[in-house]
Amino acid sequence: MNQVTPVLNKYCLQNKLTFRFIDMRWGVRDEASVDHTTEEIVLDALRIAKEDSKGPFFLCFLGDKYGSRLLPHYIEAKEFKLLRRIAMRRGYDVTIMDEWFERDDNAEPAVYRLRSIDEIFTHYDDNEHEDLQKKDKAKWNQTQDKLQTILRAASDEAYTDRLISKESRHVYFKSVTESEVEQGVIYQDPVKDKVIVYFRKFLDIDVHDNIAWRFTDLKEGKIDSEAEELRERLKITRVQPILGPAQLKKYHLNWTSTGIDETDEQHKNYIDNLIEDIIKKLKDQVNQCLKDDHKFAPLFQEVLHHLHLCKKETELFVVRNDILESVKERMFLVYDTTKKLVTVPFDEIQNNVFWKSQDLELDETTFSKKSQEIKAEYERIQESLDRFDCKFIHSGFFENNDCDPDVNMRELYTQLPNLIISLALSFYSAAPVQEKLQ
Repeated sequence: MNQVTPVLNKYCLQNKLTFRFIDMRWGVRDEASVDHTTEEIVLDALRIAKEDSKGPFFLCFLGDKYGSRLLPHYIEAKEFKLLRRIAMRRGYDVTIMDEWFERDDNAEPAVYRLRSIDEIFTHYDDNEHEDLQKKDKAKWNQTQDKLQTILRAASDEAYTDRLISKESRHVYFKSVTESEVEQGVIYQDPVKDKVIVYFRKFLDIDVHDNIAWRFTDLKEGKIDSEAEELRERLKITRVQPILGPAQLKKYHLNWTSTGIDETDEQHKNYIDNLIEDIIKKLKDQVNQCLKDDHKFAPLFQEVLHHLHLCKKETELFVVRNDILESVKERMFLVYDTTKKLVTVPFDEIQNNVFWKSQDLELDETTFSKKSQEIKAEYERIQESLDRFDCKFIHSGFFENNDCDPDVNMRELYTQLPNLIISLALSFYSAAPVQEKLQ
């Protein structure tokens, strides 16, 4: 990529575009593995690339390694209880599930979340105490193997008994790489001019070479047959049928003790051809993107940009429909003439039918008396403030002038802050008056 990136960056700048390269295998912080968010981080980066890019957004290399198969970060509560019950019936020690998975009722629906490793193995991420860190990492590897064994066995039986779907079962078996390929290729529509995939296969990998684990999945010193089957199924049955020859290319290489050996003629030709092919295909996809872009008017593009921004900003907004419905119901509850609560139909409220049909008797004398008392109190306060050339602003002050053509309401609103400041200064400069007002 050191040779590809500068060329594509220059080409995109010439076409008033920005080229941005994100390596999904580098840059993920170590803390992500501690709190089990590695997969979420890489999938989020892939989602952003898909949304932001006008053209190609996913360049994928699938070799002989299926990749890390991690424990799920969370499991829906209903499914977790089902798997726990099956595991218990099969004789597994389910206390390890209870210890590491914690129920979270804040999620909707409720889930069981996998606890951070350092909550229990406190030295797992402690770089200052290497001996303790090494022990805790060994403990976590054992714990992870036990949890995966239990969950895979339980999900197998649950799927056989048709209690969970094939996709739900596969969650406990698939790798992070397959999750990325699903989001970038399999679930992407359309894939044309958006995705490029390369298959690379080494012939006769020697598992005894120290570097072999970097190129294939090993288990107890041998090639992991389960991971190998899942990898080939992903490549042959899920990815290959979707892509055309312009988007998929295959390479076969002889194995060397150093993996990729630039001094080997076959490997050198492979690298040169790969670089040339990536640059050509990405340029072609960028050119197609520019052609498609010219089909849309500037106004359409601007509206589309706002729609994408709106969608992004509202992703975290959750509507509480239960509360809104409760408020709505209360709004339509009123007391009728017999002092019973009744629900008023919305159309009657709109047309004022309900209120016209009610024979409401109001005690005008009581209301009039209270009104006169409040008005007199307002007048006494205003008389006290007249000496300071201030106005008393109360709840009905503006309402009484709303319909008066001789009153400029805008001017009154504008003067209000100055009146308040004047009143405050008067209080601070005249203590005797303040006491009188109190």
